[in-house]
Amino acid sequence: MKRSSLVVLTVAGLTLAACSSPKVGVNQTATTGAGSQTTASSSTTAPSSPKTAVISSLMTGTAHPTLPALVPGKVAILVTAPAVVNYGSTTVPVMVGNGTSGYISDLNVSGPAVDSTGKIVGSGDSQHFTPHNVAPGEVSFGYVYFSSTVPAGSTFQFKVTYDSGKSSTTLDTQVTQANAGTDPQNLQIVGSVTNNTTKTIKNPISVGAYCFDSAGALIEHSSGSADGNADLTQGAVASFSISMYGTTCPTFLVGASGYSF
Repeated sequence: MKRSSLVVLTVAGLTLAACSSPKVGVNQTATTGAGSQTTASSSTTAPSSPKTAVISSLMTGTAHPTLPALVPGKVAILVTAPAVVNYGSTTVPVMVGNGTSGYISDLNVSGPAVDSTGKIVGSGDSQHFTPHNVAPGEVSFGYVYFSSTVPAGSTFQFKVTYDSGKSSTTLDTQVTQANAGTDPQNLQIVGSVTNNTTKTIKNPISVGAYCFDSAGALIEHSSGSADGNADLTQGAVASFSISMYGTTCPTFLVGASGYSF
């Protein structure tokens, strides 16, 4: 069953509102600086609800990001990085946390950007989340894409939706290596993925890289596909290279997934 919660933030001097429809006893507040972070407290937390956020073991890289507290019993946007404007489009990297007691999948974050008068000036939708299948307590990284330049001072009204349980058609692969490339003029993240599932994952295999600053804050993303243009059978390995297009990426995490049909 698809569920949703709502987060509101701004582009410059970001501000965020609480997720909608909270359970009784769960208070949600949000503050923003270089990005935004949602914190939560609860007097009625179920024992099975995870409290401490963790990174999926399927992801690999050099980063040790700052992970906010989960919202117990909720799927919530925990972090929104500063909006990035490039080549006439706008992207906002986000981190979503699974505070429920079961797997979730098919995450999507979307919503409009509005100006100070309430006029909609852009509409954004997420493109990819890593990992796709998110275990209880894990976080997943993605980004919201706007096909136009969103004016500074605009307000984003983001809603996160998801399905309960693991996806039967989209599988996560194990990232076995993720290394910084050696060309300082063309920063790339290179490495390999291994299909550690029992099913064949069809080409293309989507690979997402997420950058963090020296303090562990989410700052940027880039994405690509595994090389070889071939399906990934059980136990098979494929390499990848992701260009950062001149973006500074002090530390990073990489994840990958693909379809099984």
